Amino acid sequence: MDIRPVEVSAPGQPHVKRPINRADIAYETLRDSILSCELKPNARLRLEELRDQFQLGISPIREALMRLEMDDLVRLERNKGFSVARVSPGHLKDSIAIRSEVEKFILHWAIERGDVAWEANLISAFHLLSRQQKYSPDNPAKINPDWNKAHRYFHLTLVSGCNAPSMFKIYSQLEAQTERYVALAILNSRQPRDDNSEHKLLMDAALERNVELVQELSEKHIQATEATVLKVFESGLIDY
Repeated sequence: MDIRPVEVSAPGQPHVKRPINRADIAYETLRDSILSCELKPNARLRLEELRDQFQLGISPIREALMRLEMDDLVRLERNKGFSVARVSPGHLKDSIAIRSEVEKFILHWAIERGDVAWEANLISAFHLLSRQQKYSPDNPAKINPDWNKAHRYFHLTLVSGCNAPSMFKIYSQLEAQTERYVALAILNSRQPRDDNSEHKLLMDAALERNVELVQELSEKHIQATEATVLKVFESGLIDY
């Protein structure tokens, strides 16, 4: 399955951005691995190890890591090199709070401006997400990368009707920051969460053009992730 981050190309008409060169492929590959916590928070990122693990060249990997540093997903420290950005309760709370506020605006615009094509894309994105298993069929201890991409695609499609590329870019960066915490919640949660029902409620409210309801549901959706991850931090299962 080849799902890539959504970009706004026309009102309600997201398109799929595909990597066009080796640096783009390295960027997308490493980004996906960081967001799914396959590359764990604070892990050292050695070029030779990444080359062997992902079968990518050193130069594309180095360029990708510099781009990921600009996204605040990677750290570069003098005399230490690259590492995955840390996570913490404080960063989690900040990320969720900022995303919640931005999401209120962009959801309002999406519902107000989204056209029939946006509605069709949203229905399609939900259908795709609902058909994915959350955990990898090959390794139940890992998140299924197809679910991870479909989940990202759904949330970006939900707001893509905003027809405001600058706001969409800001939102997509915030979504990426919180996506790592979604992964941590999934990997460390003892009770499975009924995501499909939550996503369907979001879709239905958006299609009904009920701005207040979709904003309320969206806030509850990400606050549930926040509550789960805070419990994981309190349990000591995550180093930070």
